Amino acid sequence: NLVDFLTHPVWLARLLSHGIPVMENLREMSQAQRPLAMANEIASTVGKGYDAGFDWGRLKQVRDRWPGRLIVKGVARGDDAQALVGLGVDALVVSNHGGRQLDGIISPLEAIPEIRAATGRDFMVMADGGFRRGADIIKAVALGADMCNAARAMLFAIGCIQALRCHQNTCPTGVTTHNPRLQRGLVVEEKFIRVANYAINMNKEIDMIAHSCGCRHARELRREHVRIVQTAGQSIALNVLYPYPDPSTRLKSA
Repeated sequence: NLVDFLTHPVWLARLLSHGIPVMENLREMSQAQRPLAMANEIASTVGKGYDAGFDWGRLKQVRDRWPGRLIVKGVARGDDAQALVGLGVDALVVSNHGGRQLDGIISPLEAIPEIRAATGRDFMVMADGGFRRGADIIKAVALGADMCNAARAMLFAIGCIQALRCHQNTCPTGVTTHNPRLQRGLVVEEKFIRVANYAINMNKEIDMIAHSCGCRHARELRREHVRIVQTAGQSIALNVLYPYPDPSTRLKSA
């Protein structure tokens, strides 16, 4: 509204100077008048943006030219993780992209132990892929992750009802649409409180579990603190399911 515009003059000046922000990787697409036509064009075109020729050599070129921090997402193998360490990458994200490309790919929780064994303790390993509760994050941290992303649950807090229209520009709650009429459903003054409550309660759950395990902080959690219930009802500790690596068998540097 007008009051909101007037109370953010710097933001307003940038908006007037540069226009409404757009996704750069979709800028070249034609702006169809009908939202569904535009959504179909995006859905059919976005996959063409993946460069099958992008290899380790190209990544090294990026690393050599980019002076800032470089994080690679989508890692699921220990040897790939070790190669990234050798290239000088600053951190990696263990991720299956939520099953976006492949619905049968290994889960991040299964991949973390091998990747942590390959990188060593001093390298930043992040994880994502459907983490929604504090218990999910506790498992990832115990297996070796330094931090986790939890985007989908945050979208639920904003108001996502899983209408499955993200690619059609017709999201009824206004979360994933550029349609001004539908965006009215995304009331920032209300939604930011819900997102904050989600983050606060998530941290409370993590702290509660860590304290129940006798740890002062979640970072102190280890695999022996977590037990996974098996199909027969028996619980097994994570350090039995995923034994700690023998230092003498650690993958050699790339």
